[in-house]
Amino acid sequence: MNITHRLEYTLDDPERSALLALLSGCFPGFFSDRAYFKQLPHARLLGHVDGELVAQVGMDHRVVRVGDAPARVLGVVDLCVAESARGHGHGASLMREVESLASSGAVDFVILFADDHRLYDALGYTLVNRRCRWLAIDEHCSLDVFERQLDGCLMVKPTGLTSWPAGDVDLMGYLF
Repeated sequence: MNITHRLEYTLDDPERSALLALLSGCFPGFFSDRAYFKQLPHARLLGHVDGELVAQVGMDHRVVRVGDAPARVLGVVDLCVAESARGHGHGASLMREVESLASSGAVDFVILFADDHRLYDALGYTLVNRRCRWLAIDEHCSLDVFERQLDGCLMVKPTGLTSWPAGDVDLMGYLF
């Protein structure tokens, strides 16, 4: 698989169309008319096999607050692999590239929210159950600030020697 790193605002119409088709196939009912769910990611990694887009992951770089401390994170958004291309390690390849980018920059942790932990467990992510605060967005409207205990979905991986701090998490933005 050939992986390219693209800033979101540099994508052209054919790339956005291919992304929409991929995301719609991987997440039925969530991507009907746009290639993002709640908010545009800052950048994406695009995976192509024989010129066809078969995998993608969005990335958001931001500061979040964990307990009393700020943490620089790279948030993973909508990792997906086309059904026809699954089982070949493409998702793991994209995640390793995310981690490489995070480790080479000023990022403390890669974080994500997932219901299925198998890939992330295999890559060394840790499940953390914390109370989280985030901006609730729906159909291009900010609705509220939600604060809830999120068990079984927040996964983190440090990019260096810093451990994930204790305490509540303020995402200071939308839920990745």
